Amino acid sequence: MMRLFPRTPGTRRATDDGARSLPGPEVPERPKARGRGTGPLGLRGHVVPPLLLIAAITSGASLAPLAVHLSPLLVAAPTCTGTFARTRFTSVVALLAAAAVLLVDRHDGLLHSPLLPIHIGAVLIVSAFVIASRTVHDRDLRELAQVRAVSEAAQRVLLRPIPAELGPLHVASMYRAAAAHALVGGDLYAAARTAHTTRILIGDVRGKGLPAIDDASAVLVLQPVVHVT
Repeated sequence: MMRLFPRTPGTRRATDDGARSLPGPEVPERPKARGRGTGPLGLRGHVVPPLLLIAAITSGASLAPLAVHLSPLLVAAPTCTGTFARTRFTSVVALLAAAAVLLVDRHDGLLHSPLLPIHIGAVLIVSAFVIASRTVHDRDLRELAQVRAVSEAAQRVLLRPIPAELGPLHVASMYRAAAAHALVGGDLYAAARTAHTTRILIGDVRGKGLPAIDDASAVLVLQPVVHVT
C-alpha cells in the first residue's frame, strides 16, 4: 500500500533526487533479549517451581507410611525443568533430585537396599535424556534464529524503504506479505525521483507467496516506471 501527499511549498525538497528506492515492509520490532535462563516469569519463576516440587515430595515422604516409597516421584522435577529452563539449571535440579532421593530412601529404611541405586539411577538417566533433548532444542533455536536473520537481511536488500520525500510529494508505504514470516511476496512497488518527475511503480506478479519473489525481484530490477508530475 502506498500513499502520496502533495508537499506544501514551504517544505524542503529531497536532496538526493537521483537516488532510487525499492519497497520496504512494515516489520515489528524484535523484543529485547532477555537474560540467560529467564523468561516471562523471570529467573525466580524458573527456580521456584522445581525446588517447591522437590521440597513437597520430600516432605510428603516424611509423613507417608514407610511402605509407601515416594522417591521415584522426584524424577518429575528435572523432567519439568527441562521444558522451560536451560541445561545448566536442569542439571542442578537433577543433582538436587538425586540428593532428595537419598534422603527419602534413607527415611524409608532403604539406605542399604538395592532399590536405592535403582531410584537414583532412574532419576539420573531420565535427567540425562531431558538434558540431551534440551541441548538439541537450544541448538535448533540458535540455528533458526541465524537462518531468520540471514533471510531478513536478504529480503531487506530487495525491499529497501522508500524515502519519505520524493520531489513535491510526501510518500508513505506499507507492505504485508501473505506468507507467514515473509517480508516480501508477489506484490511490489517502487519509487524514484528524476530531474523533473517522480516515478512510481505498483505491481502484482503472477502467483503469490514465496514462489513469486523471483518474479517480483526481476520486475524491480528491470522496472519500467510510470511518471507522476
